[in-house]
Amino acid sequence: MQLNLAHHPATPPTEPFKLWVNVEHSAAFGVTATTNIWFGIGAPASRFVIPEPVEPKRADDLWRTTCFEASFSDPRR
Repeated sequence: MQLNLAHHPATPPTEPFKLWVNVEHSAAFGVTATTNIWFGIGAPASRFVIPEPVEPKRADDLWRTTCFEASFSDPRR
């Protein structure tokens, strides 16, 4: 299933671009389930800044630059 996303209202983009997510969910034998999520951005290549690789570390305020987030809930609750 593909869903179109919207930017956070506090941080509108400076020029138009498209955000979407593809979600695939499958269950096997009624016990194990797998959910795959792919985020996509449609924009000119000049809009992307890819930094040099560094050692991963925790960071605050990622939403201020580039951040994607997915939340799940148990529908039985």
